Amino acid sequence: MIKDRILDGLPLDDIFVCDIHAHYGKGNTTFMLDSDADGILSSCDRLGVDKICVSAISSISGDYKLGNDMVQKVAAEYPGRIYGYVCPTPYYDYDLSEYFKPGSGIIGIKIHALLQQSEIKNSGYYAAYELADKLSLPILFHAWEQSEAVQATEVAAKYKNAKIILGHSGMTEIGAKMAAIEGCKKYENIFIDTAISATYEGAIEWIVSKVGADRIVYGSDVPYFDCRQTFGKLGLSKISEKDKIKIYGENAKKILSL
Repeated sequence: MIKDRILDGLPLDDIFVCDIHAHYGKGNTTFMLDSDADGILSSCDRLGVDKICVSAISSISGDYKLGNDMVQKVAAEYPGRIYGYVCPTPYYDYDLSEYFKPGSGIIGIKIHALLQQSEIKNSGYYAAYELADKLSLPILFHAWEQSEAVQATEVAAKYKNAKIILGHSGMTEIGAKMAAIEGCKKYENIFIDTAISATYEGAIEWIVSKVGADRIVYGSDVPYFDCRQTFGKLGLSKISEKDKIKIYGENAKKILSL
């Protein structure tokens, strides 16, 4: 069983695991270990994570072009193992379509309006939303606050071909969590990830009981957090083995067309 393997410190090498919410590179506000490709993949190997999807920290908090090029490069260097999200900026015209070439390893778009001192509904993001809708791409939204979850739901309503992932499940704010859950119930193209960072015991079980395992995907938020805590939180949760397998990776196959 998954629980037994985790308690024994063994990797989950007998099921497919995809980390859909991770980052690459160092930030300027938090000390991070294992933030380069070797460090990230070393952590993945210890846990049995087959594929990991990253956005560059620099692209959401500083130089968007530099960060996106870094992600493009690392996805090309580790094909089939590391995949990338590219990030728009709401302040300048910036065409992301050049990154989405066959075999590039770039699979989606990341929006972190909070770090970019903006809002999800900023018209500067519309071109990115339209691209995701046209190509049926996932958009991973940072969604800690209620307003973020509400605005991301509005994007899902308008751009129905895009696959909307509400990162952090609304974190610990109950209003944000309820907005994420209501959006998930209302629109079939909304999913919730498990990168809940710091949270209470039973959070995984509660979210599964509200929206069902088919709408939840595994994410760690590495290297902001040690990936083992979110990995273990899911593996040791009191949900069925079948639901754990869906969340760890099977659902990601559908969203990412892996």
